[in-house]
Amino acid sequence: MAAVLEDDDTAPDDLLMRLRELADSTREARKLADRSGSPSVRARAATAELAVIDRLINRAGITDLSTVDLMASTGALLRALQRLVVEHPDLAPALFNVMGDHEDLIHLRDILRRQLKEKK
Repeated sequence: MAAVLEDDDTAPDDLLMRLRELADSTREARKLADRSGSPSVRARAATAELAVIDRLINRAGITDLSTVDLMASTGALLRALQRLVVEHPDLAPALFNVMGDHEDLIHLRDILRRQLKEKK
């Protein structure tokens, strides 16, 4: 979860979105090869698409690309909350109280709290 709050291209949600983009690109390449390519070009395009799908399913556990979209939106929301807390520290206590009411958000709340202290 902490990695999602980092401001770089290695955040899990960013990596998953890049995999999704690769899946979309390889699908389009395969479709183009199916329409106009030689059998060897079609085979290479299919192999490339299969490799990306394999990574999504077997390494990331993604079986539905809408999950990737949801994770990307969640990552963006987390970065927005991080910015809110840093730019408006007076809102932090109310946000932290609400987050504390949800057991699944306590770890994230603690990360945001720690980051706010570090920025002071």
